Amino acid sequence: MLSEGENAYSFEVNPLASKTDIRRAVEELFEVRVIDVRTQNRKGKPRRHKVHIGHTRSWKKAIVKLHEDDRIAFY
Repeated sequence: MLSEGENAYSFEVNPLASKTDIRRAVEELFEVRVIDVRTQNRKGKPRRHKVHIGHTRSWKKAIVKLHEDDRIAFY
């Protein structure tokens, strides 16, 4: 829905990557113009398997908004 309505795409990125790193990487890989980068640090959720208690891994999510003329075709 983000890609259709707001021309924004979400990616799982390295937790150490900054917004400028993400912007450069997307512009270079997909040859598009990036308008805005928003990031979220997603915390791992607790999970249980029988008697063992653990967590899913934490990860970083980047939502990248592109120029209105640019698109990324994944298919």
